[in-house]
Amino acid sequence: MNDESVNRCLASLPVALNFLQAAMEQELSSLPRWLWTQCLQGTKEELAIIHLMQLTLTDFYANCTRPEPVPPVNERTPFVEHVIPVIKYFNSVYEKLHIQWGEKDFDANRFIGICLPTEGEFPRKLMDDIGISTTDKRTEYLAIESSGEIDDDHTAEDTLKIIECSIQCLQFDMANHKKASFATFLRRKVLGLQYVGNRLSLVSTGILDANRWSCVLVRSAVIPRTWRERWNWQKVFELLIKMNVSIKKRKSVSI
Repeated sequence: MNDESVNRCLASLPVALNFLQAAMEQELSSLPRWLWTQCLQGTKEELAIIHLMQLTLTDFYANCTRPEPVPPVNERTPFVEHVIPVIKYFNSVYEKLHIQWGEKDFDANRFIGICLPTEGEFPRKLMDDIGISTTDKRTEYLAIESSGEIDDDHTAEDTLKIIECSIQCLQFDMANHKKASFATFLRRKVLGLQYVGNRLSLVSTGILDANRWSCVLVRSAVIPRTWRERWNWQKVFELLIKMNVSIKKRKSVSI
């Protein structure tokens, strides 16, 4: 039984887990008031994730009570309503990233295009959103992509784009830190978030050895869109806690 199946990250913060479970047992109409009137005690990390839960679940309440979007729904609508708020609140609580919203060029992609000889124009890679380190403005280490409601060839292309851009970020990182050891870069990872249908997946790309790269699915969660799906928030917060752990681990790898 792996860490994801037992929500190991969330389970390691029992005060936060109990808060979330209690929140899911409330009536929808009373959820916002309940969220913000609890007297809480816990570790710094537990109180931080609880604050993230308060912000996220308040937004979830608004999604559950607002009028339904008129069909046909643009593929961006679920991403804007259900994913962007989660990332925004995550960043508000942990303050780890500068998020660039909207289709953006990777600096790493432009760098590779300049430095590597190719026939014709080097293809530009635009990500839906990019996360940049708050401590090193040259370091891009979160690629975010919305792939629409249907898991099809477009989804596969977006997955490959996340992997390719993540590898370019690592190459750009190595070019910016030429004195760092190879052993150090073996521990540096670039994260990717991909939203397909109602599922958000967290992947981690790194160097496997001198000739190979690795891309690992770290966590995956269905983001609830209705009150009936609310218990899926456990997996979502498991993913967010794991993402924060991964970002902190990367920051701890000094160059």
